[in-house]
Amino acid sequence: AVKKGEVDEELLDRAVRKVLTVKFKLGLFENPHPAEDMVAEAYNREEKNSHSLKAARESIVLVKNDGCCHLRKI
Repeated sequence: AVKKGEVDEELLDRAVRKVLTVKFKLGLFENPHPAEDMVAEAYNREEKNSHSLKAARESIVLVKNDGCCHLRKI
């Protein structure tokens, strides 16, 4: 999308910078398996929760099971 000019490269850079900053603050480059409470602390912010909830609500897809797919126990 960047190569096609559909997405500004600076937008991509900012998004990647945010992700890498959080990973650095969590110490994921030194320890790829952080303590669960560290992760919760980094992501459990009121403003982030409202954005996450909005995104989750907008991305919900309901699928009707009309019997077309049969799962078998393995």
